[in-house]
Amino acid sequence: MLEHQMKVIEGVSFDKRLFEKEINKSMSWLTPDEIDHLEIWLLKNFKKTHLGTIRKIFQPVAI
Repeated sequence: MLEHQMKVIEGVSFDKRLFEKEINKSMSWLTPDEIDHLEIWLLKNFKKTHLGTIRKIFQPVAI
């Protein structure tokens, strides 16, 4: 599932709204370990173009 979502996210990376939407969908389908791998992959591949979106999605939740 992770590899599939990575392909989908890469395919919509031209559109910030779709990029964020697909990452959020992935978060509900993937295991915690896969989510960690996804975050690393996103930072490696989209840091220059979507860093703000990635940080927004993966920011730690304050209690």
